[in-house]
Amino acid sequence: MRKIYFQGSFGAYSHLAALEIEPSADIIPCKTFDECFLKASSDVGSRIVIPEANRITGNIGIEYLIFKYRLNIYEEHFQKIEHNLLGQPGSSMKDIKDVFSHAQGLSQCSNFITKNNLVEHVRADTAGSAETISKNKIKSESAIASSLSAKIYNLKILASNIENESGNATRFLVMGKKVLQPEFKDKKYITSFLFKLKSKPAALYQSLSGFAINGINLTKLQSYPEQNSFK
Repeated sequence: MRKIYFQGSFGAYSHLAALEIEPSADIIPCKTFDECFLKASSDVGSRIVIPEANRITGNIGIEYLIFKYRLNIYEEHFQKIEHNLLGQPGSSMKDIKDVFSHAQGLSQCSNFITKNNLVEHVRADTAGSAETISKNKIKSESAIASSLSAKIYNLKILASNIENESGNATRFLVMGKKVLQPEFKDKKYITSFLFKLKSKPAALYQSLSGFAINGINLTKLQSYPEQNSFK
């Protein structure tokens, strides 16, 4: 059975993505993104499911880890994000004063939070927030997390689909250490690669000209500074 590592607690959106990608896998949580990459680097047959960007709030900020560990990207997966306000089984909206979640979850539900005058508390992940309030058993506390988190941690869904915009989704990358060459046939593929430029005038222009000449469409371009510098 293949191992799939994800960052967060059981019930996280990364957990949901892993279940959709390979439901029969041994899905294992990690505390940090670094731990996920380390596990995949040492366990050659395993994979990791990592969020890369959200449709509403943009990049998650894991690119530096791709540079650091040089894992191979096997595929992308778009996970629909439906945020829910979770509370104690006996609570209702009028009881809620505090809301806990990942910074992205809070940001994506800012309209709901403002409308209900809730006090935000940033935590490491959405499902971990659900687990925390489940253990605290404080009626005024709530968490923004998935419906799976509600089921796992025995919480009540006080409000569903509270995200600012409908159609919210996160792009996940499935990565691993082993080099795999796809069978192209009639399928279409997206190629991602990293490269470093020399510090000289028009270096970026010159590097991109080859794509233009050969009619290759670039869907995304990002630049990152070298370690310990702003260059």
